[in-house]
Amino acid sequence: MNLNHLRIFLAVAEEKSITRGAHRLKLSQPAVSKELRLLEGALELALFQRHSRGLELTREGDVLMGYARRIFGLESEAERSLAEFRGVSRGRVVVGASSTIGVYKFPEILLQFRDRYPNIEVEMKLKNDKDIQESLLERQCDMAYTGGFIEHRDIEAKPILMDELVVITPPGHPAAKKPELRIEQILEYPFVLRELGSGMRAIFERFLASHGLAVKCIMALNDTEAVKRSVALGVGLGVLSNLTVDAEIRRGELEVANVKGFPLQRPIQRLMLRGRAESPAIRAFHYTLAGTLNRREHRRHSN
Repeated sequence: MNLNHLRIFLAVAEEKSITRGAHRLKLSQPAVSKELRLLEGALELALFQRHSRGLELTREGDVLMGYARRIFGLESEAERSLAEFRGVSRGRVVVGASSTIGVYKFPEILLQFRDRYPNIEVEMKLKNDKDIQESLLERQCDMAYTGGFIEHRDIEAKPILMDELVVITPPGHPAAKKPELRIEQILEYPFVLRELGSGMRAIFERFLASHGLAVKCIMALNDTEAVKRSVALGVGLGVLSNLTVDAEIRRGELEVANVKGFPLQRPIQRLMLRGRAESPAIRAFHYTLAGTLNRREHRRHSN
């Protein structure tokens, strides 16, 4: 298979447009169209469905895109690893993270890392747990930090921090006023949850399933801030990490219901592909993260 054809295919597949793919590659549109026809001819497969709205991958094209991402992800990894023989003072790290740690923990960590290693570039990819694991497998990330269940044998997970999931309510909600609620009682209320693929939702629903119960989800959102806002407005109750709602609880914008079996404990984990070598830049980032988290936990327990 011609790797140049494959690189052009990947750009067009990700952009879902020959025009945008050509612009990304700084090639002419006719040249890109010709290369795609050559690739499809060599494979004897149709990789795209062409219609008035643009391009859509066929099933065969979707499979090839996954392999293409892994191939060129491995190429980028090799380039970074070789470049970093010059020392940890230079390099690039691509980090995946779920919103809990990516939004509410990483800003301080990135500030510390930039101060120590100003010439190392860090790219952050914020996704839900399922998509982050796919990115790791496709080598789109060097490592990732999430709180969900690990779904692939090729991914190695190491806990770095314990997190707690709590049931949140609007201010003055009846569920927040009771000394304690059974889980069956809290499920009488509708819930606003994160989307399918979210680690928080998966842990909550697995906990309910272990009790033979299910939640009434009236709204699913792919953003933690949107969930908090919806709960504060009274759309429904929510289940979120304590790390994400601490400020709102202190300001009285949200409350926590005392539900038997809560808070649910889960580890925030560092994910890497099994057998993947750590570059100096990757090790430097993780040591900075671990040191920052340990200092914060020490301060929290000291207060």
